[in-house]
Amino acid sequence: GKHLRRSPEENGYAAKIAENWKIAHYKEAMAAEQPDDKFIPIAIETFGRTGNMTQEFLRDSCKHLLHHSEELSTVRAQLNRQLWQGNAAVALGALRVDQLDNPLVPVFSFQRSMRPR
Repeated sequence: GKHLRRSPEENGYAAKIAENWKIAHYKEAMAAEQPDDKFIPIAIETFGRTGNMTQEFLRDSCKHLLHHSEELSTVRAQLNRQLWQGNAAVALGALRVDQLDNPLVPVFSFQRSMRPR
């Protein structure tokens, strides 16, 4: 509509209008349901332009992630280990089921495969 006609003239205009619309639209709900939380509207135009509030949020989030990378690395390592263990349990379970159905198929053993020949 009328806002999009101005968009080519002002860089990020549509994103700014979208941010303002979202603030007005969700203001009452946020005040009633989450009065202590800060509402941050995210607005990204079709070709990637963002509104100022979106830029500020992304900048602050990235800074936070950079300063807490050790904590994230620890959490990521724990999650990776749990995923590997879970995947290994699924794979071994599938091999055991296959072994029951077809006793001629050998079950893979990591120790056996690592022996020098």
